[in-house]
Amino acid sequence: MDGSPFKFLLFFGIVFLPGTGPTAQNSPPTYVNELQGRSVLLHINIPSGITVDIIKLDFQSWTGEISQLAEINGTVKYTSDRLGQRLTMVNKTTLKISHLQMEDSGLYKAHVRFKEVALYPTNLFYLTVSAPVPKPQITLLNVFKTSEGVNVTLRCLVPGEEKIDISWGRGDPASPLEESSDRHCLSGNDTVLQLFRQSCYTNSTIITCQASNAVDQKNASYDLNRIPECEGVRLIDPTYNGADWKILGIILGSIFGIVALGLLICWKRKALTSRFQTVFCHKNSTSNTTELQEVETSPSASQNGYSKCAPSEPDKPVTPPLSPRENS
Repeated sequence: MDGSPFKFLLFFGIVFLPGTGPTAQNSPPTYVNELQGRSVLLHINIPSGITVDIIKLDFQSWTGEISQLAEINGTVKYTSDRLGQRLTMVNKTTLKISHLQMEDSGLYKAHVRFKEVALYPTNLFYLTVSAPVPKPQITLLNVFKTSEGVNVTLRCLVPGEEKIDISWGRGDPASPLEESSDRHCLSGNDTVLQLFRQSCYTNSTIITCQASNAVDQKNASYDLNRIPECEGVRLIDPTYNGADWKILGIILGSIFGIVALGLLICWKRKALTSRFQTVFCHKNSTSNTTELQEVETSPSASQNGYSKCAPSEPDKPVTPPLSPRENS
């Protein structure tokens, strides 16, 4: 009997039958996201009642570089200085990597060898280390008034070069913009928000920008009340009590009263001047006598609002009467 079919079936069973082969009982991959500077725990799946002989930990970077990190058999024996003392054993089934760095992102493979059974399962850990998200900044790009309302354009920027997801909301904590009656659209990888407002008065004037990555999130808010243009008035929260408007009314009333009083004084002074004017005319004579004359007001002078002083006639010499002798 030819043994070729038997050998084929034996190979087929070893490779394809579930629960057999060197890769049998491998745990599903574990995906871990953690923040730079923190610590991460890698839990190795070890069946109960089975003694671990040795654990070998390998690392593969996202670029494909592979290095062996350590061998663990009760104690940690470092075979690479990539992690060094940052790699520790918490207990028989848990590894810990402290003070995570961005370069620690990659695939970690924990190869386990048992004493009782000839199985060598591998635990896979996909670790992604992310930097803390910087606080975003919201700037006002444009305000455009129309007959129907106001178009407001805001931009949210996050310092740094790391990929950050940007989303917008209303209020703090933020609720989706879709729940608002205001129309909006996004552009520039969601960093630019164009918001159309039909009314200056709204239940919420706070717009929130959320910047996040896999493990961190930062928010920034912008109060639309800071925009002075909204159909000629400021955006006002409905809960506003109106105290500032009272102060403004008092100030404007005081200014109006002062202006009105000044106009009244000027009008009375002009009326008094046009009705009563007296001009003192001085005449120099040898006797240093000053004669006060009445003012004769000409029609043209009255129309011009002032009076002319009538010149004094010179004194006529008095001729004494002639005596009878002189008459003869």
